[in-house]
Amino acid sequence: MRESEGQDEHLSALWLTTLQQLADRAAHDVRNTLNGVAVNVEVVRSRAVRGGDVSTIAPFATAAATQVEILSGQADALVAILRPTSAPVDIGALLGRLVTLMRGEDGNSEIALDLPVNSGAVASGAGGNATRLALSAALMAALDRGGRVACRLGTEGAPTVYISSGSGGPLTLDHDIAATVTNAGILLAPSPDGIVVTFPSSLRD
Repeated sequence: MRESEGQDEHLSALWLTTLQQLADRAAHDVRNTLNGVAVNVEVVRSRAVRGGDVSTIAPFATAAATQVEILSGQADALVAILRPTSAPVDIGALLGRLVTLMRGEDGNSEIALDLPVNSGAVASGAGGNATRLALSAALMAALDRGGRVACRLGTEGAPTVYISSGSGGPLTLDHDIAATVTNAGILLAPSPDGIVVTFPSSLRD
């Protein structure tokens, strides 16, 4: 059944709020990474001006290049997430972008992502905003509890994402978000150490 215009607007509003939270998280890491780039580039500049052994410059240039690569990946992920999308949504690709966006300034994400080889064929039949909202909210809720987060995409039956927190204990989402994504056909089930998100299947040609 097609959602009403009011439900669509409410879903869009929740997604925009969640997107802002994602951007805020990324902005902190981006600022720290940019500071790191600036420091490393300044070291390279000052040592190059003074002359001397080039080998002392190389580690700082390499560190700056690595940091720029991290920033580029985060920018690409954010642009992809910002694009309007409709069903079917590639769940594996979306998870990859979210994990990239949420990685720390050192490039090491707090989320360990496990995708099956055929993850490109796993799609959500729920709308784009509902799918992005459910996964973003669940991953942020797991990160907020602290500790390492594990995320696995299951392909047995309906597309299912298993999210567990190193802190343990079941996870639940904000009531409004939970009710909204459930209305879109996405099932949420707390697990002993996190949450299980199950999407309606979507057959791709």
